[in-house]
Amino acid sequence: MKRFIAFILISMTVTTLVVGVFAGVGAANITPASDQSLQTMQTAEQLYQKGEYALAAETYQQLADQGLIDDTLYYNLGVSYLRAGELGHALWSLRLAQQVAPRDEGIQAALADVRSQIAQSAAANDQTFGAVIEATGNNALSRVAALTNNWFTIDELAILALGLWTAFALMLLVWVLKVQNHFLRRLAKIASPIVGALLIVAVLALGSRMYQTQRLTEAVIVADQIELNSGPGTQYGARMALPAGAEVNVLEERGDWVFVKLDGNGPTGWTPVDSVATLRFRG
Repeated sequence: MKRFIAFILISMTVTTLVVGVFAGVGAANITPASDQSLQTMQTAEQLYQKGEYALAAETYQQLADQGLIDDTLYYNLGVSYLRAGELGHALWSLRLAQQVAPRDEGIQAALADVRSQIAQSAAANDQTFGAVIEATGNNALSRVAALTNNWFTIDELAILALGLWTAFALMLLVWVLKVQNHFLRRLAKIASPIVGALLIVAVLALGSRMYQTQRLTEAVIVADQIELNSGPGTQYGARMALPAGAEVNVLEERGDWVFVKLDGNGPTGWTPVDSVATLRFRG
């Protein structure tokens, strides 16, 4: 009876995990490009090759605004913005590209390049800007989530956690059901601690990523420079300035203003809604 109850509990836990993971994950899937979209991308590529980077970015942006989700589109959009000198929009585009294809070396290199340019630009304009940029991503949640950003999409991370849990549950069954096969018992004894440790890491990473996706509204400052005001309006005093490319979380929206917090333990304040771009696919 105890074995039957243990089996039922493990089976229910696995089923709950499957339902919870796939119901709770809202990561983007690649959407196929239509013939018209491909033609628009070719036009944008031609503009880029001619050195008309701003027009190329505008053309790519049209596809992004239509809801096309494709890592190549957002990579090209980010590089076009970067060439046009719009660092905030470049970082926004490349971070969306990373959500779709986290292991793409070209995207990772472009992200490193744009972040380096943002830090240099910030430091050149104001000494405090460098410290502001350095402060981003320093909270514990961001650090845990960042461990997997360059390796897995959130869907892949969910599947990995599910696979590890299934393997761990099967090893538990070997002991609960007292399987007599010597090889299986020895394998379970050796592998279960390793799989269990990996499972804990995967669940922590998945939880932090899901929290960021579902509960936080991540955004990037896309205006050249903004003032963080103490209230939602120009009549309120400015607390500090933030440069283009600063990464923030949107905490509240009120009319044409949003209340943001610098990623990590940074300052908070109100800024016009059109000065930030959220890290969510449009359309």
